Amino acid sequence: QAWVNFNGTGTVAIIDRHNVSSITDYAMGYYGVSFANSMANSNYSVSGSNVGSTTSWSTTTTFTNGDNIAKTTAHFRCVMWDIYNGSKIDMSSVNAIVFGD
Repeated sequence: QAWVNFNGTGTVAIIDRHNVSSITDYAMGYYGVSFANSMANSNYSVSGSNVGSTTSWSTTTTFTNGDNIAKTTAHFRCVMWDIYNGSKIDMSSVNAIVFGD
């Protein structure tokens, strides 16, 4: 299991976490999360939410294998989308929770 709450704007930073070693800012609205202790397999489940400043009601969180890179036992990626204009967007608070072995 793992969870993380991080600031996804400007210089990204972990606010609090359990079993997460780091986050990576790949591009606008596109983040990677690495586990401190790997999952037993890549069949774990990821869920999450986000909060933005003025657009928090028009966004969706997608947890993805990102650019055809498979979710691994050590890492997953998430993408924040503005569902009204179809573009990626940075969020001030990104939250993810992982359940698995």
